[in-house]
Amino acid sequence: IILLLLLSSWGCQQQKGSISPTRSTEAVVVESELPPVEAPQYTQAMITFISGEVLVALNNDWQEAQVGDFLEKDAIIRVGEESYCELQFGDVGALRIQDNTEVLLQDVFLNPEESNVGIKLAAGSILAKVSKLTGNDKFAVKTESAVCGVRGTEFGVKITEDGSTKVAVKEGKVAVLPATVDVDEIKEKLADQDKAMIEAVEKIEEAAPIVAANQELTIGGQTLQETEEVFQEVAAIVEKIVEKSESGEQVSLEETEKQIQELTARVEQTTEKVAEVMAPAQEI
Repeated sequence: IILLLLLSSWGCQQQKGSISPTRSTEAVVVESELPPVEAPQYTQAMITFISGEVLVALNNDWQEAQVGDFLEKDAIIRVGEESYCELQFGDVGALRIQDNTEVLLQDVFLNPEESNVGIKLAAGSILAKVSKLTGNDKFAVKTESAVCGVRGTEFGVKITEDGSTKVAVKEGKVAVLPATVDVDEIKEKLADQDKAMIEAVEKIEEAAPIVAANQELTIGGQTLQETEEVFQEVAAIVEKIVEKSESGEQVSLEETEKQIQELTARVEQTTEKVAEVMAPAQEI
């Protein structure tokens, strides 16, 4: 509920305009030459607002953050008590990092043809407003217990005191998987394999539980334990496929089809287990 209220407050603040003065005064125009404004590149996010104490680090070199700073992949943002910070990811979306929060930018790629934003939330809470994504665009938030993928929405993610992850959605939908089910890592390993193998693994993402508008979902340690073993069976099959491919050994079409069938069967077991152990989203 708190996450949803914060999202509503953030939206109202962004819609507020300037307040007109109660009485008119004669305008004084001062002309001066301003330095050119540097625009962020497609591998950079930009800090657009800071309130309070905000630090940024790259390669463990901590610096005080400033409005207008450009941040790239692997940058860490740490927000202090009673403080917050806002980041803009081009036209893809905006992120508010709440107080007592630490965030890692895992991916920042904002090319108009294909974008990929990856946020790792180490502690605290964030609010995100993401534009409607298309094609291969991706915006994901990860914690130690959950992976949240969106296509266009307003949502919040919070790590609770017991280490669980709470996801609350104001608008749109968020697909949530346990962090033990790391589909991205498996897909990277299969990048040079038969396309049907990647398509089989993507079925896990397609079957991920959905948190819709005005709903919230919590993932805790028990969910991680119960899903880790079954997904490791998927990972083990992928390791065998990659090892055989890298050994240079010729793989027949018949054997490839057998590998795909085995992988598909394990993927189905994983999706069934995730559906079984994850509690459904609750109305807020």
